[in-house]
Amino acid sequence: MKVALTYDDGPSAWTWNLLRAFHETSHRATFFVLGGAVRYESEVVKRLAADGHEIGAHGWTHTPFTHLSADDAWSELLRTRTVINQVTDRRVDHWRAPHHARTERDERLALELGMTYVGTNNDPGDWYLTDEYEIYGRVMKEIKEGSIINLHDSVPPKPSETCRAKWDVGATVRATRLLLKEFDNRGIRSVTVSDL
Repeated sequence: MKVALTYDDGPSAWTWNLLRAFHETSHRATFFVLGGAVRYESEVVKRLAADGHEIGAHGWTHTPFTHLSADDAWSELLRTRTVINQVTDRRVDHWRAPHHARTERDERLALELGMTYVGTNNDPGDWYLTDEYEIYGRVMKEIKEGSIINLHDSVPPKPSETCRAKWDVGATVRATRLLLKEFDNRGIRSVTVSDL
């Protein structure tokens, strides 16, 4: 069975911990990054790409696209795609809006930039949970072939502040380690969104 572990709102210092969790496994993930944060954490983004993980766009800030004008939405997508491409030297094929809040207009703008929208069908709400076993249990309860699991490697500040992470997502890191072990036990493989 193939599933896709995905992580929103990074990169952050926590992303390094996730990189280590994946490093000695055959599992891969997709990271939907904030362009504004990539400027501060470019080294981890380079390493993610080098290790075979996929990098997708999440926007420049964490502003819901439904709050943006068409020009601002275009700018968020273009700037994020550009900085990811500069750091990784790879094409950006996928996009996920903050809070999944977007319109058909936003999806069309992303398509014009070569990015398709990626939603989720397994969202454990890890961003507000502090117990890794609860996150793990919620994911495993809903897991099925083709699951796109929505986790977070940062919880960003308000859009008016810098994009650098400031909250603890250690429970998600620990839950990821639990999930990867369970995946190995059950013959489940986490692949990138593109590979799924």
